[in-house]
Order: sequence, then structure tokens, then C-alpha cells
Amino acid sequence: MPWILFQDGPEDQRGETLIVDFVDPVNGASNKALRLNSGTGANEWYIGAFSFDEVAARARFRVVEFSPMGRENILSLTTRSKHLAPAPAITLVDGRFKLWSYVESNREIADIGPVEPNVFHTAYLYARADGLVKLWWDGKLIFDDFAPLVNPYDGYFEWGSGSWQFDATDTIDFDWVGFGTVADLPLAVQTTPVHGAIFHDASNGFKFSVVSQAGLAPGVAASGISAMVNGVDRTAELSISGEDKNRQVSFSALVPDRIYRTVVKITDLTGTISTYPIDFDTFRSNSFTIDAEDFNFDGGQFLDQIAVGSTAASDNYLDRVGTEGTDHHELSTEAGNTPHQYRAESLVGTERNRDTVRPQYLAAQANDAQVADFNVTGVEAGEWLNYTRTFPAGNYHIYGRLANGDLENGFVASLGKVTNPTTANQTVTSLGAFKGTPGRGSQNYQFVPLTDAQSNPVSVALSGVETLRVTATEGSYSANFYLLVPVPGSLPLLRITRSNNDVVFSWEGAGLALESTDQLIGTWTAVANASSPFTTTPSGTARFFRLRR
Repeated sequence: MPWILFQDGPEDQRGETLIVDFVDPVNGASNKALRLNSGTGANEWYIGAFSFDEVAARARFRVVEFSPMGRENILSLTTRSKHLAPAPAITLVDGRFKLWSYVESNREIADIGPVEPNVFHTAYLYARADGLVKLWWDGKLIFDDFAPLVNPYDGYFEWGSGSWQFDATDTIDFDWVGFGTVADLPLAVQTTPVHGAIFHDASNGFKFSVVSQAGLAPGVAASGISAMVNGVDRTAELSISGEDKNRQVSFSALVPDRIYRTVVKITDLTGTISTYPIDFDTFRSNSFTIDAEDFNFDGGQFLDQIAVGSTAASDNYLDRVGTEGTDHHELSTEAGNTPHQYRAESLVGTERNRDTVRPQYLAAQANDAQVADFNVTGVEAGEWLNYTRTFPAGNYHIYGRLANGDLENGFVASLGKVTNPTTANQTVTSLGAFKGTPGRGSQNYQFVPLTDAQSNPVSVALSGVETLRVTATEGSYSANFYLLVPVPGSLPLLRITRSNNDVVFSWEGAGLALESTDQLIGTWTAVANASSPFTTTPSGTARFFRLRR
């Protein structure tokens, strides 16, 4: 992509761009820089739009002149938007460098320091779609945290005197500017799988490299690498090789059908700490799924064999019409309130989603570039959709691939079994609920498990033709698909809850004994007269419990 010039403000008052000579203070050599003067408007270069979820940028620059008051963006970066994206910017604010929230004119992320004329600074800026931001300033990592989600546009990188905030005046020399990937950062941590990956093969493990760029980062000792996996320190199980400037790390103890939330912590040889939260799952790509936009049609009709395509056909749900009160319940009767990109004549809103593309869609796109994945959008409290399918007999854990555009509030959607799905006289038996946390954007999807009232995973028995109903009960959300994971018969689940001052143990299955010990390395003994549910009053001393066949 080429660099594009952008200027704003009255034409006769716009800034100018020059090439100037300077003597580099680092080595005393003659050099050239691109000098941008803001004038009374904006004078900058940008690249975009792009659809990356993870981007990095860098620049070496100096401020030659500046007004004591006002704001001017110098360098800004953002990923593609999934409703909203982070937009970190190095901004001149009243004579100080700030890490600023570009797009929002009054939102500071961090203070960098005062502006000194004619002093060169080197900045490396990183952003990830979920809000993770890192800033290296003159060789030091000075910000490593989540920044506000504010940007509704697709990704771009801008440098010069910014187009959104330009009530100051300045003259800036840019020695060099670059745009690229994580590999270009002073400390490059690259993981397999990447953050947000779905259907990762557990047998491939979790791997990452830690590369310190020559002259930019000091290196990392093996003892400076640690990892938390789902809240447990698993550092002792890491296999670490290489040398300080190039470390290779692997963790092989992944299991299938699991959601993983890992936090890699890197402490370099100077003691600087950086963290890398990496979320992924190991669900099997051939798991039984129900696409949220493929709800029932024509009064309870459904398809079992569904082909991915870009045009309406007998083997897909494209442009099928659902019957209100039988196949779905939609509160909005105004078609213009939501997009209807998949089922144009249905009141239920559907749109192309921006979730990670699943294997079956990638395969279909190889033959038909118009194939797209869709989601149900704007499902709000009181609305429901029915899904009839022929299910392989078994017990399942169910996950919704759901997104929440409300950055402050969560949502709840209940799941139930439906009788008489071809009539308006239907009854629903509750199975559990999907409980979503406050969102990171209406297209920022995550797996939400089906749980009971105590937030324990629910096992659902399905066999043959059955109808499931998903009902929004609190808040609103977008839904991509629902995933069914067979429950391993050999893994009983022990539930532990509080009831006033008592502790209640409950479990399902025959041939199971509740055992306890006061030391994990001690002797386990059977709890007398323990059948599910079993209630006990804590004695004040620590005890451990387990189920044993």
C-alpha cells in the first residue's frame, strides 16, 4: 500500500513538506529528514485502510518548533475495528508528549514527558484489536496495558500533524518511519496459536518465540520467561531453548476441547517486564455446530445437510423466511432497524461477521469468492430463535460464539428444549444460560459456555430430531454459531457450593466416592455416608476433596 498525503484547513494556511539536512547527534554524520509543518490545519501521511488485528509502527523524529498550547497528533496507529478498536497516538499536548487516545480529543492514556526542541526520539507503537497497547520510547517499554476502544473505522497508520486534533502548530523532522508486524518490535513475541485463534489442534501445543532486536532490546534469560495457563502457573512445564537474544518456548500439555487463557510474562536482562495475554481454544474443527443465522423457517422447517454458498439454494438457509411466533420472536417490526444481509425478508437482523474465518468457509471461498459467514445481530432481551436439527445421541457441553457491543454491561441468553416447534403453541424446558461479560465490540467474538444458576457447566442430553431455543433475557448480543462438545464419560464433575455456613458437594454418575484429606500429599479417605448432594460444615481447618471411581 502506498503512503497517502492528507491536508486539512484553509488551503492558503496549510503546512508544507520539505527535505532538510541535519547532523545526526548519535554518530555525527550528515543525514536528511522529512520536515512537516502543520500550518493552521493538518499535514500528514497515512496508510490504510487495512484489516489487521495486530499492528506495529515505528518512527524517529524531533520537534523543531511548537506552540506552547494546543494539540497535534504526531503518530497514530489502529487495528481494524470490530465495532470499536484501540487508537493509541503519540500526541503533542500543551508542550508535553502524551500517549493519547486518538479519535477522542480529551482521553489521555499516559504521560510521556516534556517536549525539548531538536531532540530526537525513537518510538515503537503496538496495538491489538482487543485494546492491548505497548509503547517503547527511546529504548524503554513505558506502556504495556489495555487502552480504551474508541475507533469505529478500519485500521490505519498516520504520521505528521494529525487530522483530528490540530489546534496547535508545530514543525517536525522525521528521520524514518516504518509500519509492519510484531517481528519489527524491539522485543518480538510471536505465538502459535496467535491470540484469538479458534480450533487449534491440541496436539501441536502452545509455542512462542522471544526475539530481542539487536541494539533495541537487551535479551531475555531462560529464567525470565514464565506462563500462567488458565490461572495456574505452568512455568515449570515450559521447554525453553536458544540464547538470550532468541528464545524458543513450548508448552505441550494442552488437551482438546478446552478454552485457554494464557499470560506470558517476559522479564528482560534489565528487569523490564512485559506481558502477553494470549487466548485461544482447542475445540475440534469437526464439532457439531449450528450457525446462528440458520434458524427455522416456514413454520418449523429445517435442514440437516447445509452447503456453504453465496446464492439461495435448496441446501442452505439463505433468504429463507421465518414465521414470527413459531420460528422466532422479533421485537422490532421495522426492517430498517437492523441489516438483513443473509435472510433479506426476515425481521431478524443478519450481517456479514468479522469473526475468525472457519475452515469450511475458507474451503468454500477457494471456489466462490462471494461466500461469506454471517451472524444474527442485535438480539435483545425478549427475542428468541428456534433451531431444529438431527443430533447424534450423546451428552454435550454447549458454547455460544457470541459478541457484545456494550463495553460496560454483560448479557444473558437462555437455552431451552422446545416441544411442538411447527405450531405457535410451544413449551420450553430450560437447559441453562449463556452469561456474557461486558463486551469488547459487537464483532469481537468469544466462546461463552452454557452454565447453570451457579455458573457450573451444564451437560445436555440430545438424541435425534430436537429443537433448541435461544432467548435473550438480559442485555443484547450478536451470535455467530453454537458449538456442541461431547462430554467425556470418564470425567465426572464435582460441584462445590455454599449454603449459608455449610458447603454442599454434588455430582452425577454411579460408582463415585467422595474422598477427603487434610494434606494433598497425605492419605485420602472416603467421606462417611457421602451421597450427592452431601452437606458439611467447615471445621476451621483446611481440607481437600475429590471424586474417585
